[in-house]
Amino acid sequence: MDFGFSEPQDKLRQELHDFFAKELPEDYDGHVPMVSRDLQSFYIEFQKKAGAKGYLTPGWPKEVGGLALGSIEIGIAYEQEGYWDIRWPNLIGLRICGPGIFLFGTEEQKEKYLPEIASGEKVWFECFTEPNAGTDEANQETKAEKDGDNYIINGQKIYITGTYKPDWLYVLARTADTNPKHKGLTLFAFPANAPGVTITPLPVM
Repeated sequence: MDFGFSEPQDKLRQELHDFFAKELPEDYDGHVPMVSRDLQSFYIEFQKKAGAKGYLTPGWPKEVGGLALGSIEIGIAYEQEGYWDIRWPNLIGLRICGPGIFLFGTEEQKEKYLPEIASGEKVWFECFTEPNAGTDEANQETKAEKDGDNYIINGQKIYITGTYKPDWLYVLARTADTNPKHKGLTLFAFPANAPGVTITPLPVM
C-alpha cells in the first residue's frame, strides 16, 4: 500500500510554492503587523492574485471561484500557506462567512457573496464581541428591529477582526427576547459603509 502523494498532488504543491516564492518579497515576514497603508495595499493585491488562481478557496466549486479540489489537495494548499506564514486580509470571509453562506445561505446569497470572497476582492469582519457581554453570545445587547422589509440594528461591537477597512460586516444581533436567550439571535450581513455604521480604531502598543 502506497501512502505517498500522487503526481498531481505533488505538482499542486510545487505550483503553490512557486507562486508564493514569486509574489512574496525576499524580506517577507508574516509576523509583521499589517498596520501601515503600504503593507495593507500589498496584502490586498496579493490576496487578489491568489484569488484569481483559485488558491484562496481550493475546495469551493468552480462556479463560485474555487478549484473543486479534494481534502488532501486542500490540506496541501493550507500547508503551503502555513509554510510561508500567510495571513489573508479576508481570513474571516474565507474560513467563517463564506463557508456559512455556502452551507446555509440562499441561492441568491451564494451567487452574490461567494465569488467576491473567492476572488479576494472583498474583506469581511466578524462583529460578535460586545463591551458588556464580551464573547458571551447569549447576553448580546445589540438589537435588530423589523422595519418593513428591513431591519434597524442598534448596538456596539468591539474587537471586530482586524486593521483593514472592511467591505462587509457579519453581525450577531438579538431579534427576539426568548428563553433560552441564544434562540433569539440572528446573523446579519450588511455593507460596512451602510448609513449609521461608525468604525473607530483601537490604537495599541
